[in-house]
Amino acid sequence: MAAECDFVDKYARIDLHAYFLLPEGGSWNRFYRVLIKYKRKISACRKKIKCKAARKCEKESKMSEQQKYSNVTKDYLCRFYEILSDMIKGMTEAELTCSISHNFIVQMIPHHMAAIKMSENILKYTTWIEVQEIAENIIVSQTKSIENMEKALAKCSELKNSENDLCLYGHNFDMITNTMFTEMHDAPAVNNVNADFMREMIPHHQGAIRMSENALRFEICSELIPILDAIIISQREGVREMERLLSTMCSTACGE
Repeated sequence: MAAECDFVDKYARIDLHAYFLLPEGGSWNRFYRVLIKYKRKISACRKKIKCKAARKCEKESKMSEQQKYSNVTKDYLCRFYEILSDMIKGMTEAELTCSISHNFIVQMIPHHMAAIKMSENILKYTTWIEVQEIAENIIVSQTKSIENMEKALAKCSELKNSENDLCLYGHNFDMITNTMFTEMHDAPAVNNVNADFMREMIPHHQGAIRMSENALRFEICSELIPILDAIIISQREGVREMERLLSTMCSTACGE
């Protein structure tokens, strides 16, 4: 296993679902060919997502001209799609190793950074106190979480996991993040940035909860466990609060 990990560390800025395609007893030559194939597919997928985001931004701009969206909503949404695209790029291009603890941290950090930027984005436009408080809490809590993960990274990276655990963890991670990316990108937008922000942030939080629960099923470093517990608790609370606010405002403010 050590030799395999050395190979991955040296040659692969690798997405786990490509790494797991190496069959037991398979050759590294075959693995490397499969890796190249899948990294090309991943690159093409990223370009597709980026193009979709650009088209959606352009679509929102055209709709704005037709009086569907205000200039404020248009500007807010265009910035959101830029942040989402950067988040997907950061999470899918993170350098992974044979450590679940390491992999979780380097992929969760860009996820948290996106939440901070999305919160800063809504704070430029909202005048609703409840949404301001949600955004400010996200900035504070996720900045602290990033600091804690960065401090734990070096030690956590020393804990290696078995090939089977890496495979299962990566498979679950891919399903969780693919769902999250899609739900965030396709969140229904209305001419209300408060509703838009919460509809985009709810699947973002739900993704973090599921990613954390997934990591806790495996052997991870002790320093990481309280960080994951805090993510689950704080983001469950955030989801409940945003769902409550949406339910109270949608009959009037959302135009539904």
